[in-house]
Amino acid sequence: MLRTADQAPFNEISVSEARTRFRENAPALQVPAPAIAEVRRITLRGGACELSAKVYVPRRRPRSAGCVFFHGGGWVIGDADIYDPVASRLAAHADGVVVSVDYRLAPEHRFPAAFDDAVAAFGDVCARADELGLDPSRIAIAGESAGGNIAAAAANALASSAAPPRLQVLIYPATRLCWQSPSRIRFARDHFLTDEDIGYFEQSYLGDLTLADDPRASPLLAITPSSPAPAIIATAGFDPLLDQGVAYGERLEAAGAPATLLHYPDLIHGFALMTGVSPAARDALDEIGAAMGAALSS
Repeated sequence: MLRTADQAPFNEISVSEARTRFRENAPALQVPAPAIAEVRRITLRGGACELSAKVYVPRRRPRSAGCVFFHGGGWVIGDADIYDPVASRLAAHADGVVVSVDYRLAPEHRFPAAFDDAVAAFGDVCARADELGLDPSRIAIAGESAGGNIAAAAANALASSAAPPRLQVLIYPATRLCWQSPSRIRFARDHFLTDEDIGYFEQSYLGDLTLADDPRASPLLAITPSSPAPAIIATAGFDPLLDQGVAYGERLEAAGAPATLLHYPDLIHGFALMTGVSPAARDALDEIGAAMGAALSS
């Protein structure tokens, strides 16, 4: 489908065009959102301003486990609306509330804006747990791709807070920016996310690439024995970010935090948005949701 579309790389079009293209293309790859009890918009506290968010409520008991979710899109494109089917599917299969956050995007808001928003939004959700129907002791922090990056970074920053995440749920996360890992080199072309795309997103987010060594940008560098929450990490076999997810899990385990790796050897980066064209992607996302629900209920 991508080859047929013959679309220009992100670095050759404007940010506005990139966002529009993502918004228009994503629905063609997804199945409609599954039926859940309720979807509503709320406003959350961000790092420097209020943020829009969407709350997905499954058919559940009055107080539920759940997660604060951050969408993907390289910190530049994407929003909660595009990720409606992903958030709804996670809520349905985890049997928990999902709060999907529209954090500030680069390049208008460069690093650490998205990180700051993730930390603030998670804290606000915890403070408003009763209002949102959440059990404050069973709230995970979750994200996909770039959203997995800020979720992991926030999880480490929040570890010593009054309300740390119970769990990290990271779907093919970016955990070490500007790392030319073996998987990034091996899958640099023809597997949806290209090395050129990654470089464009990193430059747009960081501005100054030396900031890649900041643990808030590269959560792989932030883990200490006292900091991390347990994690569920989903990886794809044909993903340039594969090594980043694996390395993050290994670092967590070394620090004493359980890390469950859900590896999907036949899938590519972005599979969470491809449930309409890949039954395997649909099954994988369902399994991730179920694993999150089981971990939060134990």
